[in-house]
Amino acid sequence: MPAKYRPLAWRLLRSATLLCLAGCGAMSAPAVAARSAAAPPIATPGAVSAAEAVADGFWGTAACSGHVTIAWRVRARRVNAVSSWANRHTAYGDPDHNFSCRVEFNPRAPWTWAKFCTVLVHEFGHLTGHEHSPDPHDIMAPLFTEPLPACVAARRGAA
Repeated sequence: MPAKYRPLAWRLLRSATLLCLAGCGAMSAPAVAARSAAAPPIATPGAVSAAEAVADGFWGTAACSGHVTIAWRVRARRVNAVSSWANRHTAYGDPDHNFSCRVEFNPRAPWTWAKFCTVLVHEFGHLTGHEHSPDPHDIMAPLFTEPLPACVAARRGAA
């Protein structure tokens, strides 16, 4: 069906991605009924701000013009975080027009500050137009393997 005949709801692309410890893919029905949860002690407001600063510096821009909702939602244990956004044009090709940007972290995942920061940088990568990379050492790899050096270096400012 030509795009001009699709209703607006079909043109509003909503994307979600997972950064997980084992097995990733587009989000469909979550394995665990998602529910809001409190942030763990590792995610203080100062730590979130420090991680956002690392992400902005890494990507050279503020994701979604700095309007990203950070939340905690229980998911399957293998899922670290899920990012979602809307864009009237395309899922990844026009990040300057992303809106309703949200990153939900899983409080059931085992968190350190460096891992939290790295996952946030990865999820902000999606919000700035980057898809998963097949390179396991790339920040956009679908599986978390090691913390981003910039997150390790920024740790002192996050405490």
